[in-house]
Amino acid sequence: MKFHDIAIGQRFEASDGAVYLKTSPMLASPEVGNASRFMARSAQVKPLDGAASPAKVAEDKLLRTNDVVAAFDVFYGRCTQELARCDNLLPAERLESLRAAIEAGRGDFLAALARQNHTK
Repeated sequence: MKFHDIAIGQRFEASDGAVYLKTSPMLASPEVGNASRFMARSAQVKPLDGAASPAKVAEDKLLRTNDVVAAFDVFYGRCTQELARCDNLLPAERLESLRAAIEAGRGDFLAALARQNHTK
């Protein structure tokens, strides 16, 4: 059977004998280890019985709030660093407007994340 024919969430054995779980149309996660693997659609695989349901896979792949905030803070830090590089290129009023917009966007993101946490 080809990788393309495996359902997301289904366990399978790859040609190297390792057992994987299909996590997206082109990625699989090993049962042992963390590194996802790119799988060609045409890769030959062997489906395994007792495959996890797609709902279970989705539940297992949910991100923790702290991880999302940490990732966003990396992005936010990069944005503010790049904006700081524009200090001599833009008028001070425009820079301050951009800084305020980025800060407001960060606040909106964190507020939306907090609302999602409270609804689950």
